[in-house]
Amino acid sequence: MKTSAPRLVLGAAALLAVLTVNARAGLIHRYDFTADAKDLVGTADGTLEAGAGIADGQAVLDGSAAYVNFPNNLLTNLLTFWR
Repeated sequence: MKTSAPRLVLGAAALLAVLTVNARAGLIHRYDFTADAKDLVGTADGTLEAGAGIADGQAVLDGSAAYVNFPNNLLTNLLTFWR
């Protein structure tokens, strides 16, 4: 009997990536994972890599190689906001 590798599932709620610079600036990135890792608000689209997929509004990762590749410095403004 073949067993499959455990799958890591990141839900839209867990990885929504709702990032704000400050309260007035508002939403700068949003990912809902309905079909891909497209940024619905900004231009920081992610790409599904190494077998990553989308199912039921979630990024589905295999637990070993699959990942969602987001642009560099995506969290820079978030980290600045929390300081």
